[in-house]
Amino acid sequence: VDRLSLGIQSLEDSELRLMGRTHTADEARHIIQLSKEAGFTRLSCDLIYGFPTQTAASIEASLTELMALGPSHISIYGLSVEPGTVLSHKLQKGLWTLPTDEETGAMYDLIMDRLAKGGYERYEISNFAKAGDESRHNLIYWHYHPYLAFGAGATGFDGRKRETNQAYLAAYERGEAPEIEILSPAVQREEMIFMNLRTVRGLSLLDYETRFGRSFELDYGPETEDLIHKGWAKREDGHFRLTPLGMQYGNLAFEAFITTDREPQK
Repeated sequence: VDRLSLGIQSLEDSELRLMGRTHTADEARHIIQLSKEAGFTRLSCDLIYGFPTQTAASIEASLTELMALGPSHISIYGLSVEPGTVLSHKLQKGLWTLPTDEETGAMYDLIMDRLAKGGYERYEISNFAKAGDESRHNLIYWHYHPYLAFGAGATGFDGRKRETNQAYLAAYERGEAPEIEILSPAVQREEMIFMNLRTVRGLSLLDYETRFGRSFELDYGPETEDLIHKGWAKREDGHFRLTPLGMQYGNLAFEAFITTDREPQK
C-alpha cells in the first residue's frame, strides 16, 4: 500500500469545530508530514466548500496551504446536507445559514482556478491530481468495472449484481450471507452512464454499445441533445462527456438518465 487518503476538510480551526470534526488544523498538518515520513508516496487530501461561515477567502487560504504541503491528489467536495444530521437540524432552526448560490459559485470558480495553476489536473468531478497520481482504485468505480469486496460492510460488483457484506463484524465472521442487489439491464445502463460522466474522459460510445448491444444515441437521443443544447455536454472523439459547466451541475445532468426504479434486494 503506497497511497493514503486523509479527510482534512479544512485548515481553519473554526470551520473544523463547526463541522464537528475531532481534529485540529495543526493535527492535520502534522499527519500529512507523518504520512510522508512513513513512506506514503501517493497522498490524497480532501477539502469541503460551501459550509456555514465559510468564505471564498477562507477556502482559498485552506487550499493554498494544502497545496504547499504537497499532496499529489486533492479532492474537493461541495457540502451536502443530509437529513437527520446536526447540520440539517441547525439549518432548519435558523441557527446556521449556508453561503448563497453566488458565494458558493465564487468558491467553485476560485477552486478550479487555483488547482489548475497549482498543477493539479481535473480528471473527475471532484478529484484533481498531479500527472500520474489519479486514484486507480476509484477509477474502477467510475469506469463501471467489476470489483471485489473484502471485510465487514464492503461491497463487490460483478457487472450484473452488487453484494454487500454484513456490516456487523460478528455477523460477517459467522459467515452470514451478504445482501444482494440484482441490477436490471436498464439500471446497469444508467449507472454506467452517470458513473462514466463523472470523469473528464466521459462515456465511450463504443464501450456502451459493446456492453449492451445497442446504440447510446438511440437510447438517449433527446436527453443528450438537451444537455448539449444547455452547454452541459458534448460529443467528441467517440465519447459523450460533460463540459466544465456540466460538471458544475453534475447531479442535475445525471438526472436526465435516471428513469427506472431499482429492483428490490433479494
